[in-house]
Amino acid sequence: MPKISSKTNPKIKLLKKLGQKKYRTEHGLFIIENFVSIYDAFLAGHYPIEIYIDKNFYQKNISQVD
Repeated sequence: MPKISSKTNPKIKLLKKLGQKKYRTEHGLFIIENFVSIYDAFLAGHYPIEIYIDKNFYQKNISQVD
């Protein structure tokens, strides 16, 4: 799993922008921030392009992620 540590990383910049409707519309993307919503998105036929996990979540759930 690649690690992103820079706030200037283009992917992180895009994630921040997706907090605004303007950019979600422009890019045709949106952010889902919890497992229940991810599950609901799957049921509706929406599948992730990328998944980002923060360090704290990973450390708490490493056995379920790997």
